[in-house]
Amino acid sequence: MLHGFLRNRNWTVNHKRFYRIYAEKGLQLRQRFKKKPYHGPRRPLAKPGKPDHTWAMDIVSQSLMNGRKVRILSIVDIFTKEVKALFGDTSLPAVRIVRFLDELARETQLPEQIVMDNGPEFRSAEFGKWAKSNNCEMAFIQPGKPMQNGFVESFHGKLRKELLNWNWFADRFELQRELDRYRQEFNTTRPHSSLKYLTPSRFRELFETENQVPETNI
Repeated sequence: MLHGFLRNRNWTVNHKRFYRIYAEKGLQLRQRFKKKPYHGPRRPLAKPGKPDHTWAMDIVSQSLMNGRKVRILSIVDIFTKEVKALFGDTSLPAVRIVRFLDELARETQLPEQIVMDNGPEFRSAEFGKWAKSNNCEMAFIQPGKPMQNGFVESFHGKLRKELLNWNWFADRFELQRELDRYRQEFNTTRPHSSLKYLTPSRFRELFETENQVPETNI
């Protein structure tokens, strides 16, 4: 099309040479490939009926002031809506995630099931070995279906809108301090309509100490 455009304006250009230069400069449109359909198991995820039954886990990226990327691991409890962890690091391979989960296990009970996407860090042998040794079922969503992990996706939207998009962070340590503050406020001061407008922390407290669980939209 561009060769014809130039020819119509009385430019004499050899079409083979024109397209060779065009390709060398990387000016051609990117070719879009159709995604292969998913043929894996599609059994429904177990519906949580108690705290720490099912966690949802995902990773989101954030740029620092110097342009360096930091990856943020988000972990939420699907039943209580608590943010169990927000952890940022410049790299989050499987071995680093496993080490962080071992640290987290000293503070809280590990779940029976973790819902996550098909990222290489979650599909790795290292992570699979950790899950097996901790009796934790890995529940992978279908590729290209992020809303099957809808609560953590929704949480990431709030995290970006309320914290990440409004601030510049000098380094990952400053980012981590703000992530810790945001997590604390999210769990202790933000009421959730799906929890009958209780905060996640209060909802857990009622469940564990008084067995007073209101009807929820979980």
